[in-house]
Amino acid sequence: MVPNFSTVAQAIAEVGDYYPEHTFVFQDLRGDERAYTFVELREETARRGAALQEYGLQKGDRVGLIVIEPQDFILTFMACLRIGVIPVPLYPPMSFGSLDAYAERTRKVLTSADAKLLIASAKLQNVLWALVDQVPSMNKLVPVEQFSQDTTSKAAVFPEILPEDIAFLQYTSGSTADPKGVMVTHGSLVANSRGIIYEGLQLDADKGDKGVSWLPLYHDMGLIGFVIAPIVTGIQAVFIPTLRFIKRPSVWLDTIHRHRGTCSFSPNFGYALAQRRIKDSDLDKWDLSCCKVLGCGAEPIQPETMREFTKLFSERCNLPTTAIMPAYGMAEATLAIALKPGHEDFQTLLCDADTFQNESKVVAAIDGQPALEHISCGVAFKGHRVAVLDENNNDLGDDVEGELCHSGPSVTP
Repeated sequence: MVPNFSTVAQAIAEVGDYYPEHTFVFQDLRGDERAYTFVELREETARRGAALQEYGLQKGDRVGLIVIEPQDFILTFMACLRIGVIPVPLYPPMSFGSLDAYAERTRKVLTSADAKLLIASAKLQNVLWALVDQVPSMNKLVPVEQFSQDTTSKAAVFPEILPEDIAFLQYTSGSTADPKGVMVTHGSLVANSRGIIYEGLQLDADKGDKGVSWLPLYHDMGLIGFVIAPIVTGIQAVFIPTLRFIKRPSVWLDTIHRHRGTCSFSPNFGYALAQRRIKDSDLDKWDLSCCKVLGCGAEPIQPETMREFTKLFSERCNLPTTAIMPAYGMAEATLAIALKPGHEDFQTLLCDADTFQNESKVVAAIDGQPALEHISCGVAFKGHRVAVLDENNNDLGDDVEGELCHSGPSVTP
């Protein structure tokens, strides 16, 4: 029976009734793993929800979340959703060289979000402590590790959560302007999750499909694609710390091999990195025939990278040649807008470079002339529409460059 939840809060509370033995598995930086069944996820998020309410948090309050470890991030994030508190995921500082710029951007986001509390990994406290005084709405910084130890005697109080309620705020990068928060609702998350899992990826919880992800959890592809969409549809998942993948890219494909993962995603650079850093001995031991979908999105997709990756891993590790799935999306559409139809090889379109760049039109490539290769990112979900429009909102039709516009239940308010 396919679950039909109306909110993510409901999914977290009830998915264990459908799939009590399905799990989320969390790796740490050493590679040790801890599994939580969906029933245990319900219990742990309820316990953390009660601990959050001990700080006086109520439905609608905003909380900053800067947590490195996948286990603590996901359990605390989901606890917020269950009690109606709105988490604001933020990336941790990447280096000590740009701490001033990082702190200023983080201050702007937390101020914009009107955050009351900042929950962060203990190792980041010294970097983040000053923000408590710099953000007018903020009362306290709490180490996330405290929530794994809190044993409050009170039970969590679960308010009514409606599809139109904001689940969390997804902030844009802020690289060219002040960061802007996208209001992601429970309803848009459920709509997009069902489109992703059932229409796009064509996964089935009853058949044991399982996601594997090293993607950052503060980014929508990792958070919605591999935490929320699986919870809404009952799909199991394994989480690799992003830093572990960056240091040792082989852990990504090794985890897919060991856990018999059927789906994973990465930006283009991840495929190039994995290809470059894989050892011959790894290729000899991996069987990737289990992998139905390897999605690619979040940055420009290079067809040659996809071809080389497919050739290497299909020949050496039995990866299905149809696995590569180019995808297109954006935060304002919750996550995914279009995915390549499954069970077929990805397709590209070669066109004359000069005509496209000068006239914004696609004409066939001319022998001996510079060509551009565009990769197909598939089709929109049912009930959604993608159109290419000019500056007066006229539909341009095929083979013309214009503004991509998207409509449907996945669009955020």
